[in-house]
Amino acid sequence: MQGYDQGTGFSEYHNLIVKMNVTEQKGRIFAGKILFTLNGNESVSGFAGAIGRDGRTLFITEEYGGYCIGEIVGENEIELIYMEDGSPYSVAIDSFRRG
Repeated sequence: MQGYDQGTGFSEYHNLIVKMNVTEQKGRIFAGKILFTLNGNESVSGFAGAIGRDGRTLFITEEYGGYCIGEIVGENEIELIYMEDGSPYSVAIDSFRRG
């Protein structure tokens, strides 16, 4: 994962592990939980999303703020671009593979 945070600058987020778990889906709408582990400390955030009409584009909103736009890039992989506005603002790019 790589990104940019206001006040910190560019980062590779070496100490951050992110896991996504889709727990329910109805048609193109889905929801689940994201588990963040940073230096051994865990936190969980809910999310909901939609799959675009093209069957590949993803739009996700997170429980505690922030949005993702992404793409299904293969049968078992997605790439997400996370954005958070306001102060501090940030952006990050990450890939997720089905486990």
